[in-house]
Amino acid sequence: MDELKKNNAIALLKKLAIEESVMSYQEFAKRLGINKAPVIKTVTSFLEQLMIEDIKYNRPILASVVVQKGPSAMPRQGFFQLLNTLNILSDVDDMAAIKAWHACECQKLKEYLSRESNE
Repeated sequence: MDELKKNNAIALLKKLAIEESVMSYQEFAKRLGINKAPVIKTVTSFLEQLMIEDIKYNRPILASVVVQKGPSAMPRQGFFQLLNTLNILSDVDDMAAIKAWHACECQKLKEYLSRESNE
């Protein structure tokens, strides 16, 4: 992803987090004009790199606001598997724990970004 698209993506993710909103992987790709196949793989690769960077710098995970379509509004399983690999989340099979972690992370993200914008 080129630098301009990356900056636009980060700005969009921050806006969603502050508004306590989420967006599907497909809509995220569409809003950024990502249409090179495989679209979802391109999006998830970008989000995974962003996750690693956020964890490295001890920031809430911005990629948390990109979710699967459907009533659960949760990131795809690969998101949680990466968290497990990075020793952030231990039980990726416990759906209640995953949902609680995700809700907490989205709240931390909003608070972090609100503080950041006030500095």
